[in-house]
Amino acid sequence: MESLNPTKNWWLLIIRGIIYMLIGIFLFQLVKMFTHSTAQLIASLLIAAGVAGLIYTFANVRADRNYIWELLRSVSDVAFGIALVVASQEDADSFLSTFSFWAVMYAFIQAVQTMYSFMESGVASRSSLFSKVVYFLGVFMAGGLAYILLMTHGGSDGLLNISGVFPIALGLITILLAVQQKRQATLVQN
Repeated sequence: MESLNPTKNWWLLIIRGIIYMLIGIFLFQLVKMFTHSTAQLIASLLIAAGVAGLIYTFANVRADRNYIWELLRSVSDVAFGIALVVASQEDADSFLSTFSFWAVMYAFIQAVQTMYSFMESGVASRSSLFSKVVYFLGVFMAGGLAYILLMTHGGSDGLLNISGVFPIALGLITILLAVQQKRQATLVQN
């Protein structure tokens, strides 16, 4: 009988983190000069991140009792990626507004997941505390991205120039959580 291991295909989360980092890099380029091709590339990358998350989720649905959070994040990535393809045909304001709404949704899902994580286990172990801090940083990064994109009004504010930092940080956080999850599963199995 196969043991339940909630880290089957955990490398998909690493890929998702790398994709988020690429989105951040291309976002730097997009805010300097809006091009439809760069906007479509960002949209395609977001869809790819969602697909990687969906594959991971469905591979682990039996083993991970909290799979719903990854499922929601993945569906959101795919849905907003599709919306961004449409928005990329318009102007930078439409694209950035849609992207900021994705960041709001990401922050909301991450915040609820973090809240349930705290309620479920308390501050029982050091590794659990590490994960909770990293989850909180994810909420902070997604919220910061949404704030900057929503409050800059079409790039008139210099803050928009740093917006790429946030998806890069989300990518690093996703990778950290994947590695931490894999490490915890390995400790449980041994």
